[in-house]
Amino acid sequence: MFALLSAVALGLAQPTQQWNPGGQNAWTAEAIHDGGAAVRLERLARRGDVPAMREYGLLLWKGQGVHRDREAAVGWFYEAALRNDPPSMYILGRAFERGEGVGKDLKLADYWTARAFRAGYKDAER
Repeated sequence: MFALLSAVALGLAQPTQQWNPGGQNAWTAEAIHDGGAAVRLERLARRGDVPAMREYGLLLWKGQGVHRDREAAVGWFYEAALRNDPPSMYILGRAFERGEGVGKDLKLADYWTARAFRAGYKDAER
């Protein structure tokens, strides 16, 4: 219970302009993952499970159940984006736009964001 309250308090303390990958749903539906969940997601991601790649990337991005590593997170988003995962494409575009976990590159940001929308990513998912 204390961990849940701490996570909620930490989330509320974040500045509103801070970008959080995964869209608004990922921010408002914050899940508490234990280390075991992270291990299972990593195992699935390494086997090629695209949703697991994205979810494991989000755990790495946020530092939930694992050491926070935004560069590694971007690598997982990239792997999922290459496998035509629209949310990962969008997340990757935003990472390039902000220079978080990768060098800032507005051309790559536009490329991945546009590709996400062409692949069916909806504004409502933000």
